[in-house]
Amino acid sequence: MYIPPMLIFKRIRFKDELKEGAPPGTIFACSESGWITSELFVKWLKHFINFVKPSKNNNVLLIMDGHTTHIKNLEAITLARENGIITISLPAHTTHRMQPCDISFFKPLSSYYNQAADKWLHAIIAKILHNFKYQGCLEKCMLKQHRIGRKRR
Repeated sequence: MYIPPMLIFKRIRFKDELKEGAPPGTIFACSESGWITSELFVKWLKHFINFVKPSKNNNVLLIMDGHTTHIKNLEAITLARENGIITISLPAHTTHRMQPCDISFFKPLSSYYNQAADKWLHAIIAKILHNFKYQGCLEKCMLKQHRIGRKRR
């Protein structure tokens, strides 16, 4: 089952251009630290409920890490119980080994993301260089090379 992601940006104010190119159905949020908060976890849980459609007659198991925004969040715990979500928290400092999504989903996703980011970056650099905007970069490189070359003598 596909559940669109929640993207959390480290910033105070959200800008609509942050939505560009995101998967359909993605929800967006900001936090000062860039990490999830209790309020953002509740927002994500409502998003999860909207897509998964759990109920007391059709329970869903949600495996989480032991982050306080998950396990010490009364609003989230109540929301989960009311909607037939059974939660399991993995022991602290073990999620990198035990959490199924880290191994089966996020690791390959990270690899694919890095490949796509590299490809995008190369395309941007090629576009900039193609548009004859490399002179300033070339000048800095040549000056640096000149300084290094003079020091070697």
